Parts: sequence; C-alpha cells; structure tokens
Amino acid sequence: MSIELLSLYTFCATILFTLFTQAMVLVANSNFAYVSGNRDLPLDNPPAILGRIERTIRNSIEAAVVFAPLVFIAAHSGVSNVITQWSAIIFAGARVLYAISYVLGITGARTLVWNVGVTAIGAFGVGILMG
Repeated sequence: MSIELLSLYTFCATILFTLFTQAMVLVANSNFAYVSGNRDLPLDNPPAILGRIERTIRNSIEAAVVFAPLVFIAAHSGVSNVITQWSAIIFAGARVLYAISYVLGITGARTLVWNVGVTAIGAFGVGILMG
C-alpha cells in the first residue's frame, strides 16, 4: 500500500474512532434505547463534548470529500513523489490531532492543526500536478 493510501486509511480510521466515541458518549449520557432508536427528539441537556464530536465528524467528512479523491487521482495516475507522500502524512497526522484537540476543546491547537491539514491538501494537489 502506498504512503498516500495508508494516510487515507489512517484518516478513515480516525473518523471511525470518532464515530465510536460519539456512540459511547451518547450511551453514557442517555440510554441504549435512545441510542438505538431514531433520535427524533433531541437529547435533554447534552454535554458540550457531544456537540464537539458532532462538529469534528462533520468537518472530517468535508475534509474527506477533498482529500480522498486527490489520493485516488494520485493512485490511479501512478503519481507518488516526495510532495504527495509527505503532504499525505502531514494531513493524516493533522487530522488525528484535529480530532483529539476538537473533542477535548483545545481551541488554539485545533485551529493550528486544521490549517496545517488544509495546507497539506493544497500541497498534495501541487504534488499531483508535478507528477
């Protein structure tokens, strides 16, 4: 597996772990019937961490919409160079740190690693164009 695809795998695993964390926080703050139901009604007095987890997931999906196609374009085109490899590693690391810092409410770190991740996506795109 290429470094770029491994980085995408790491990012996907981070999203999956965040989804699991969301379920565990929901169970801890409600009951299994609520979690396994339709959740048509909002949770009474949800903890702040639940909102942060939801926003982390939503932002991760937005990032995946941009990053995943670029990784697939690189893989399909046979492009793998120092720029695509390092930007993929940096992106995946930034997204792991982003999820941790956002869920824990560490705002300065969250903003910093978000910017690092976005910059890495841009660099990845440049790496594809450079072949």
